[in-house]
Amino acid sequence: MGEESGLNVIDMEEAQRAALFRDWENFNKFFANNNQALLKPMDMGLNTAFHVAMALESTRDAELLKELLEMVGEEERWQALRKANGDGDTLLHVAAASCKELNAVELVLDYEKKVQAPLEDEETEGDWKEKKISLVELRNDYEETPIFTASKEGNLKMLQHVAKCVGAADLRKHFYRGADKTSILHIAIIGQHFDVAVWLLEVDGSLANETDDSKFTSLQLLAKMPFVFPSHSQFSTLKSLIYYLLPEYEYQDFDHESIRVLRQGTESSNGIGNGNAHTSVFTRINRAIWKFFAEEWMVIHDIWQTKKQHKLVMHLTKSLVPKDYSWRETNIHVTSQRQRTVAVFPIFEVSVRQRLIQKKRDSRQDEKGGTQKVDATSYSPTPLLLAASTGIVEIIEEIIEVHPDAINHVGVCASSYSHDTTT
Repeated sequence: MGEESGLNVIDMEEAQRAALFRDWENFNKFFANNNQALLKPMDMGLNTAFHVAMALESTRDAELLKELLEMVGEEERWQALRKANGDGDTLLHVAAASCKELNAVELVLDYEKKVQAPLEDEETEGDWKEKKISLVELRNDYEETPIFTASKEGNLKMLQHVAKCVGAADLRKHFYRGADKTSILHIAIIGQHFDVAVWLLEVDGSLANETDDSKFTSLQLLAKMPFVFPSHSQFSTLKSLIYYLLPEYEYQDFDHESIRVLRQGTESSNGIGNGNAHTSVFTRINRAIWKFFAEEWMVIHDIWQTKKQHKLVMHLTKSLVPKDYSWRETNIHVTSQRQRTVAVFPIFEVSVRQRLIQKKRDSRQDEKGGTQKVDATSYSPTPLLLAASTGIVEIIEEIIEVHPDAINHVGVCASSYSHDTTT
């Protein structure tokens, strides 16, 4: 494979040069004269010309991709649509990672309906089941479908479009990659793609209770990310004023129709997708002015992006808290008659000497058989404790408002955990 790719890289120098300088006319001309090279890798990532054309962000991408696909016969066209690069990515995986426009995606899906897989024979009998799998269901080397990849890369527009093609009944099979328990919602939050996370929750609220390999729900994961919340953002006086004056973020990228279809006729529970339905003339003018300023001054652009992120993460928090009941599962079993220690906010720092004394008392009590030892590795701190340890006031206030009893769900390990995180 390495030798073959090396020879192809040398043969593809002209095409590589044209792609590097975005000279798509010569790029197209090269493959028109060498259409036998269309299915060969043209770089060290084993990307074909079709992968390169799909990754374009201009309106030219669909036209170039269509011209390249028309250069090959029907059987080769079927192979071109499903050809994987070095990471196992097909054209739809590439689109999920980089495409902002849907023209090329619709073109690929349309061609998939028209072309037919090669006839089954003895040599390909073992791969026949894979050949029957549609493009949206094919997984790359990381066991990701295009839908999962779109969520990981924060490509909301692509996610919404392909999800509608899949339908509500088959959507859940795209929520995980192989044996990895990290859900599609977890991966969106890890990447700080909060618009994607909010959309996913609107489509399937049960994702809020899914746990990863560390037994963490999405709310617990979010409680470990203080830097994305307003309470942890510090601005100068001037930047704070700009932050205050900037227009609120509107969910203009949310496809209300996709939520309705995937929820099987149920409207969005939080009104997402109604973006610019009832905006006044003054609001539109004000937004246009600030958009101009943001394009001219990067500082304003960055502050506006931060404000958008803050609104999205707050919306995500308000959506997750009512659905998350991980605070009920403490996994703590104490057999002693000694009363359990309950952490009451605010948690004050305990001196090292006091903690050593308490540790000795606990060890003596354990020797007498008064308590049952708890495996700390099996304990998953509640979202409330995690938020308290990281200082996320927004999550603490939301949990106490929605689940007041959550403050009492603190075990022995939880108490020591909260003390340790404050020292």
